[in-house]
Amino acid sequence: MEDGKILERAAVELDRIGVRLAGRVRAYRAVRHPHDFYALRPGSEALRPTPATPVPGVSLAGDYTKQPWVASMEGAVVSGERAAASALAAHARP
Repeated sequence: MEDGKILERAAVELDRIGVRLAGRVRAYRAVRHPHDFYALRPGSEALRPTPATPVPGVSLAGDYTKQPWVASMEGAVVSGERAAASALAAHARP
């Protein structure tokens, strides 16, 4: 599936659960190949996202996000905890 179609499908699915994605996406890409994933190279750290996003109801989790254990199960767990905290904090805002 081409990148634009993946974005369209994601927007439809998120809309179905009450998360409005349409008009909020600033950039996107589909990750299909191993070389597209995080690499331990100079400058790569700046590309890792935090759990918080500008889209209400959407937080990121995974070993690729900003956390101390790169590409590991521990990193994925820490990332999930941070994403949950981010989601709870966003929900608590008026």
